[in-house]
Amino acid sequence: MSGLPDHPTARHTPSACDGVGRGAGAASATPDGGHAESRCVGNGARRGIVRSTPTRGIGLWLAVLLLAGCASRTPVQLRAVSAAAPVRVWGDLRGVVSLDGELLSLRLDSASVQYLGLAASDSTPLEDVTVRAVVASDSAGRGIPQGVSGALQVADVLRVGERRTLTGETLALPLPPGVPVRGLWLAFQFRGTARPAGREPELVIAYACSETNLLGATKGARLRTRRMRAGDVSACQL
Repeated sequence: MSGLPDHPTARHTPSACDGVGRGAGAASATPDGGHAESRCVGNGARRGIVRSTPTRGIGLWLAVLLLAGCASRTPVQLRAVSAAAPVRVWGDLRGVVSLDGELLSLRLDSASVQYLGLAASDSTPLEDVTVRAVVASDSAGRGIPQGVSGALQVADVLRVGERRTLTGETLALPLPPGVPVRGLWLAFQFRGTARPAGREPELVIAYACSETNLLGATKGARLRTRRMRAGDVSACQL
């Protein structure tokens, strides 16, 4: 699991807010694809609970639970790209993620996939090209798969330099139980088979990874994006 940003909280006396854990709140999408959270950790929220009667404290506690449930259904815009390095298949995908209980739905608004070849001056085409979405968490700087979608067909055959687009497709993935959603992100796995002349067929696998986590920017997501932009392919591998 990736290191998550520390959210400072004010010193407080025990309150009803503690019943739902620190940081419980509702997340909402922002125009730039990030998110905003309504958190029950501010000084005003905690002091209000301390001064309120037990009945009001219970009411606020229930309200926080309801808001936390609503957060899982707030759509979030997400973009995934391949690392800025020589890769055999390059992708740029944009869509909207919705979370509902233990299910993640991703609607692809646009997806561009390009085959760059096995190596320089190699014209071997790629056959049976597909893409899958993978929900992942971080461990020691590497992505760990936690759930995978079914495959979408990109092309029967892709020739070197050829680009294909997908729009309007929807992928569904199961969310791992017991894993905080804030630490999860998406990768897209491209698969195809190359059949070089005089050689055994070769399975080609490449990835594009989300620039943010499912609920928006985190410390781990920013680090992953910096590594990808610097050409570190290992930052976007599973």
